[in-house]
Amino acid sequence: MSNDFSRWAPPDTDSSPAPGAKPTTQSTAEQPADRVASTGTSPVSDRFAPTIGQSEGTATGQSGVASSLKPVLGSLVTGATRTTAAPRSSASPHEASSPASAPRKGRRPPRRTRDPQHLARNALDKKVIIGAVLAVVVLVLAVPRLMANAPSFSGITRGPIAVQGYQGSATNTNVLSSNWAAGVSPAWVLADPRSDVEQEHRTWTRLFADGTTIYMASLSDTNRSFSIAAIDVSSSTPSVLWTSSDASVRMTHETSNFSIVSAGQWLIVGNILVSKSTGIQAEGPWEDDQPMALVDDVLVTCSGYETCSGWTYSSGSWKRLWQAITGHQSNNSKVRQLEVPPTIGSGEDASVIVPVDDYRNLQIVNAHTGVVTTLGAEGRFKQPSSLTALYPTADGLILDKKANQLEKYDVTGTFISAFDRNTKNKVYTDDGAVPTLSDLEAFFTSGKTPWTTGMMEASGDRCEVLTLHTTAGAATYSAEGMKGIADSYGSFCLFAPTHARASADGAAAFVQRIGYKEQSVYFFDMANNKAYTSTDLTAAQNLTWVYDDLLVGVTDEGLIAFTPTSS
Repeated sequence: MSNDFSRWAPPDTDSSPAPGAKPTTQSTAEQPADRVASTGTSPVSDRFAPTIGQSEGTATGQSGVASSLKPVLGSLVTGATRTTAAPRSSASPHEASSPASAPRKGRRPPRRTRDPQHLARNALDKKVIIGAVLAVVVLVLAVPRLMANAPSFSGITRGPIAVQGYQGSATNTNVLSSNWAAGVSPAWVLADPRSDVEQEHRTWTRLFADGTTIYMASLSDTNRSFSIAAIDVSSSTPSVLWTSSDASVRMTHETSNFSIVSAGQWLIVGNILVSKSTGIQAEGPWEDDQPMALVDDVLVTCSGYETCSGWTYSSGSWKRLWQAITGHQSNNSKVRQLEVPPTIGSGEDASVIVPVDDYRNLQIVNAHTGVVTTLGAEGRFKQPSSLTALYPTADGLILDKKANQLEKYDVTGTFISAFDRNTKNKVYTDDGAVPTLSDLEAFFTSGKTPWTTGMMEASGDRCEVLTLHTTAGAATYSAEGMKGIADSYGSFCLFAPTHARASADGAAAFVQRIGYKEQSVYFFDMANNKAYTSTDLTAAQNLTWVYDDLLVGVTDEGLIAFTPTSS
């Protein structure tokens, strides 16, 4: 068979749905007016050799609670009735365990004597059973109220939110704007624009920012169908470009951890291709694979098992460039949890990090050739240990597998050296350019941050003081009021926020920590010792940076955007 996968190319020029499918794609014009471990690199064995040009086959309320309790309650009551109505087998009140004597032939059976103590016990048993049943009923009816009062940041359910509109420059330099020092305010709110699309029971909603457009993608928790909306956020208020849902297109099995990659005119969501201009959906030829990254013109996907593939788009179709066998992969791999693209190097040496399980040495696969390289010995670790953290750089990779010691590898996967980690309970800010190996080594050994805006740490009796050491000018600022971010362990503060950012001049800072059921989010005026947060801010999920001065999150009703407070 040929490697021509033109059937999976989304029809940008022809937006008609495929036969038998019922896509629902709406543009803004069609919507109602009110809805605007070891060292050294192991040689590449035949097992990890890529297959070039391999042929591929085609693929294509309270009352309800009470009602549900009826069978349970009925069985309990029935059991109680049978217990109290069962005849005593003993002929004497003093021989309760002896078998009943057989009636004599030709005579009436002996009359049974009613035991007052037995009757009292039966009545007590009835009361105990009825009391237990009532207790169960009260508990079950109280559970919804208890759950309703449980802490959660699943969404905003209060009244109307006062907004000021977005008044920024709509630019993203990957450096926090110093205007956040003035405070944080809602810029706008947007009801879910997909409410008129036939999509129910949405779950796993994710945001993806691409230029001036933010995409809101959700999956159904019932049939893995997929819905998405494209929203332009370059103006004072958002503008819905289109909404799309196609019941004939299904997400693959790994729906709880789908990846989103921008690839030219398409947005790739798991195994689904979405046209950025029309929203038309089509299933990609990589079937169950998840997209990892787009490197130059090669899309690298991995199966979650033991293969990865490279794909290119030409002549109107996607074609497989190579397929490689890897080590055992895991959807819970730390590679999947990276907040940055899992890539290292550039040009011919550009590679993608393979999401192998954390009990194996990492692997990288060359995006252009499909050659797989193991960083250390192949197979599982010989001793109980696992990968603690990994740090992709522009020219290699740093791995944390041992306490207080880090390993350096270059873009080819060759081991360079190991060094001790001296900087602890401090983090560098998520701003600026991609660091190099020497940049990160300087941070871990001496606390220097030449590639980004600065370094942060927590201090104070309750670890509620944020200290920022800026890179430019080497100035240091501190601000109080940071609750729920750092943990106090007596002599030190464990400071490990999910995200940390700072402006280049040190005037503004941002920290976020995502917990199991709630999160803590703060902006700071570092020069004037002020901390800003709000219920709206901490309730928003999946906070996504669009510009240096615009942060967008998901609510139960739709989207909410935050911007610096205007004067």
